[in-house]
This record gives sequence, structure tokens and C-alpha cells, in this order.
Amino acid sequence: MPAKPKKTTTARPSRAKSKQVAEKVDKPLTTAQKLDAIGIDAICAHVESGESLRSWSIANGLPNRSVNDWIEADADRTAQYARAREERADTVFDTLDDVSAAAVNADSAVQVAGLRLKSDNIKWKLARMNAKKYGDKLDITAAVTTSSMTDEQLMEKARALSEKIGLLPKV
Repeated sequence: MPAKPKKTTTARPSRAKSKQVAEKVDKPLTTAQKLDAIGIDAICAHVESGESLRSWSIANGLPNRSVNDWIEADADRTAQYARAREERADTVFDTLDDVSAAAVNADSAVQVAGLRLKSDNIKWKLARMNAKKYGDKLDITAAVTTSSMTDEQLMEKARALSEKIGLLPKV
């Protein structure tokens, strides 16, 4: 009698193991993993073009706070983003020339007033984006002279001033 051929079976993974594999496949990426895949260069390019980080976050469907946290978690990303923000301010500054040209070519006083408002808003934003470069320069200096007086001299001066302005009757 001929020998029966052996039945070959393929081993089926256990249910627990197949569930783990399915979880790994179906598990969505974290925000940090998505940002690592996109890279800081793409974010900085968007910011340098004059747009905000918030607008980039919205366009990419990511929470703005998480993007900020991801940037701040690495010193190199933080430095690169800071440079991008400086470039952004310069890009926004360049838009003032476009607004001025539009005001020169405006057809009515209403358009000029609107462009003046736009220009003022841009300047206000610039003063907050980079106050050191685009903010108002304030010169706050004071010359202070001091003299030392005894308590008796100080009281005598106070009495004289009080009499002068009429707080105390003259003695």
C-alpha cells in the first residue's frame, strides 16, 4: 500500500498576534511623527513667505499648539523658526511698497483711505513682529540730581512749600 502524502498546513497566526499587527497598521501617526515627516524646512518656507504658523497649521490639519511644542522641543528647529520669523517680518515690510504703489494709482479718496488703513495695520504688525527693527524708537532719558538733607531741613522745606501753596497759614 502506498504511503499517504502528508498534509501540509500553513500556520495561522494566533488571534492575539494578528490583532497586534492590525493595530500597528491601523494606528494613526502622531502629530510629532507627521511633523517629522514634513520637516521644519516646509514650515519655515511658509512662514518666510509672510504667512503665519497658524495658517500653516490650519492648512495641514494640525493643532497649532502641538506644532509650537514640536518646534520648541528641539533647539535647532527653534533657531531655524526664529530666523524664519525674522524673514517673515522683512517680507511683510516689502508689502508696504505694494500698498504705496496702489495708493498712488487709486481712483478715489476712499481707496486711498483704505490703503492708508492697510498700511497702518502692516506697520503695527511689524512693530510687534520685530520691535527692535520696526518698532517706534523711544528715547527715555532723565537727568536726576540728588542732594542729602537732614530731617530738619526736609521738614523746613515742606513747611515752606505748604505755606507757598496755601495749605498752612503763615507763621
